[in-house]
Amino acid sequence: MAVEYDTMGLDAVELVMEVEQQFDVVLTDSDCRQVLRVADLAAVVANRLPDNQGGCTTAGAFYLFRRLLLSQTGIKRADIRPATPLSDLFPSRESRNKWHAMEKQDGDLPRLEVDENTQRSIDAVRTFLYIPLIVLFVFLFVTFHWAIAILWCVAGIAVLGIGSRAISELRRTRFPDGFETVADVARSIAPMQTRAGGPGQTLIMQQEVLLRVRLIIADLFSIPIEEIKPESRLYRDLLIG
Repeated sequence: MAVEYDTMGLDAVELVMEVEQQFDVVLTDSDCRQVLRVADLAAVVANRLPDNQGGCTTAGAFYLFRRLLLSQTGIKRADIRPATPLSDLFPSRESRNKWHAMEKQDGDLPRLEVDENTQRSIDAVRTFLYIPLIVLFVFLFVTFHWAIAILWCVAGIAVLGIGSRAISELRRTRFPDGFETVADVARSIAPMQTRAGGPGQTLIMQQEVLLRVRLIIADLFSIPIEEIKPESRLYRDLLIG
């Protein structure tokens, strides 16, 4: 790939194949001979893309989401594909506790919801507990003073509300409607891009391609994304040979 060595090693071949697959392009030997730095690889990819095709922010979001899954769940990289059902990655209630931790890491992730049957049960119990609260209110109103009765009633309602919300939080195990696969999550967290025509569009495309290339390198070789700079040499700096 790079001019620093004569032949492409296995890592470089794997990188080229992954880039070709993700961008749906074919890089020629001539293209690869131009690549020395990360920015060079992004440039040859951008030159191979149709004029109206950018770096696909959804793909970038997929790589970021996959890195979060790898770091937080221990799921194998090969098991995380865009079409992978979320239910396969998080099959049990216990495993979905990891999703709660991921929500704290990335606030853009969809929040798990309480399934309808569980929510109905929680609401039924809360409604049932209002009965003794009403009885207590009447007793305090008749026996003591109306202000004391109101104070205890408000406190009881607040406790029931806080308790039911806490239970609902613990019972959040259902993925929201429309979130069935890894790709669904990636689409939801991908930033929206408003593209201008002409040079502005080209600049946005180049930036998106560069970001995707950096994410691909980080994902393939487990390199922190902040260490992968546009000027980084693939062989000398990142040890991709």
